[in-house]
Amino acid sequence: MKLTSKKILNILFIAALAVGVIFYGKSLNEKEVGARESEEAKEIVLANREEISAEKEEFITGSKKPPVYDSVVEELITLDIDALREVNPEVIGWIYIPNTNIDYPVLQHEDNQYYLKYTWEHTRNNIGAVFLDCETSVDLSDFNTLVYGHRINNKTMFGSLYKFLEKEYFDAHPSIYLVTDEGVFRYDIFASYQTGLETISFAMKIETEKKRKEFINFALDYAVQSTGYVPKTDEQFLTLATCSFNDTYRDVVQAVLNEEASVRFDQ
Repeated sequence: MKLTSKKILNILFIAALAVGVIFYGKSLNEKEVGARESEEAKEIVLANREEISAEKEEFITGSKKPPVYDSVVEELITLDIDALREVNPEVIGWIYIPNTNIDYPVLQHEDNQYYLKYTWEHTRNNIGAVFLDCETSVDLSDFNTLVYGHRINNKTMFGSLYKFLEKEYFDAHPSIYLVTDEGVFRYDIFASYQTGLETISFAMKIETEKKRKEFINFALDYAVQSTGYVPKTDEQFLTLATCSFNDTYRDVVQAVLNEEASVRFDQ
């Protein structure tokens, strides 16, 4: 099979992500800087919580509240994403998995290399940042939204993602939350597994019914842990990916958008 230049670049990027398991995060100073900047991000995004809450009250208690109540959605709806953009305009939102270390701003650069080696505050640091694939739509309208993060050995960034391969941990953490300008979105996890560097798991803009079925079947066939839910081809997906201990594989957690529990600000 002949590889296009675009496909080669993507393979090189996914391979570069694997270096994190060996090198990234070994410097104590880098870890300390990364932790400090993550805390700064949390302070900034929460600073104007009461003011933002008043503006968005109708999405919490009024006519625009979602059909399914979720206390986490209610909390996240007040995050001030705009305040983070005053530090870095490339912030597109926030990702949160309750009772885990995954609680970070999400970035997007023009390529997939920059945030492998820079933090959300543009500090040169091998811990990097959590970021959307450069080809993923910021409004989360793609069939599959793809998010990357390094596997840091102190469980920061996506360092705890591998634990979703364990049944107890998988069952205890059922949902992923993304906050963007578009709203607060709850994605319910349905599968976790390991996969190679170039599989359909990393496809985003899948248009045909056949390919969408292939995407879903691949996840279900490779799942180490699964809820048993079989997604439909008209649903939207979120894929979190990081390197595994074996650098020829990626740890992947996949989830389906729960529309009834999510809030869209344009409605």
